[in-house]
Amino acid sequence: MLCSHCQSFKLIVDVHNGDTICTDCGTCQHDITLDNYGNPPPDPKTTLSIYDVSETGNIEVFKKRLHLFFELYDVPSSLQDYGLLILSYIEQHKISLRGNNKDHVCLALLYLIYQNFGISWDIEAVCCDFKIKTKKIITIANKFQANTTCDETLKLQNNIFRMAHDMDISIKNLDIDVIRTISTLSKSTKMKTAIALYIAAPPKLADIVKNINVQKGQLLKAKDEIIR
Repeated sequence: MLCSHCQSFKLIVDVHNGDTICTDCGTCQHDITLDNYGNPPPDPKTTLSIYDVSETGNIEVFKKRLHLFFELYDVPSSLQDYGLLILSYIEQHKISLRGNNKDHVCLALLYLIYQNFGISWDIEAVCCDFKIKTKKIITIANKFQANTTCDETLKLQNNIFRMAHDMDISIKNLDIDVIRTISTLSKSTKMKTAIALYIAAPPKLADIVKNINVQKGQLLKAKDEIIR
């Protein structure tokens, strides 16, 4: 038997719901499995689901696919980490991905990434390319809302992206590892933000100093601390 969506052979049976699921793309085949006596699927309260056992492995499939979407849509590396963080949240909280096309899940994750950092991303145009309604992607995304506000690196990222937007500075090549390193400095949030923006756009030093209200000498000294 082949998957009706991607033609994969990697199918498993969800004995709770009597359905067959593709572990490559997550598509639910919408068939009903009965035993040899015509009995319906067993009660999930008393039976371990085969699909539940395979859920963790399925996350790895989505992770690989998500990396392809990062490349396809040229997602900055400093943003990619948030998408992977949401996948970890999905895995830890056992949020089911069953029945969802993996491309649609990836689009939902990209939507959440850009939404989290307040960056404009034309989700409607992308959905049009995939011939899917924007509302469906947003519905999927709403299932994955991760409580990540306590993460200090994410707080710094949000501040960096807001200031970059206000000052028209591109941070496309600002790596997440650099942001993590900056977040460990014993400096104020505005100084950390200034360092990140200066690394992303050295010619904008004067604008950064003026708009963030930091001392030029202190900024350059702090920046040198992370590249020694």
